[in-house]
Amino acid sequence: MMSKIFDQKFNVLAKGAIVENVDWTMVKKTEVWKAELISYANEQLKKSGSPNGNISPEYEKFLNSVASGICPNCTAPILVMEAEKLKNSFCYRYACGHSWKGISFQERLSIKELIKIKIIREGFGIVRRIVQGWKSSGDPKLKNGVHVYMDVNRERNEYHQVVKEHQTENILHEEHEPLTEHGKIKK
Repeated sequence: MMSKIFDQKFNVLAKGAIVENVDWTMVKKTEVWKAELISYANEQLKKSGSPNGNISPEYEKFLNSVASGICPNCTAPILVMEAEKLKNSFCYRYACGHSWKGISFQERLSIKELIKIKIIREGFGIVRRIVQGWKSSGDPKLKNGVHVYMDVNRERNEYHQVVKEHQTENILHEEHEPLTEHGKIKK
């Protein structure tokens, strides 16, 4: 039996319908890609399953199919022919013609708070004021703001202030003095 080959790059010598020439590097790549794909599906199942997360039954069925090496669309055994992996996305193309494409999103949540406390005594007014927490600095060099601690105590005649860079905690400014001396020009 003779077959006509249109591209000389894919010449295959056949002897009694047994292929003699196999691209073993491509076979190894497909095995590695399939292992990566199955590992990723198992990882997603572990992350999304209870009690850690919430997953839709359809997506769980999809992941279970991929994790078992079966194409979820046509139930053919998965043979990954091409894999494209970037920093935040991936695409695995199967020999059956289907593929799995994914994009990862990451969010970062940071909580910045500033607490102000006033202690008021009847007949005296504010006797103590404490401010502590994050504050924008207004300085373009300190884009992430500063962490401020300020304690103004009229009863003890004390003034304390410490200003630190928000991320590095480096002290930028520190004062500890009697309140009556605070704000006076020092010679």
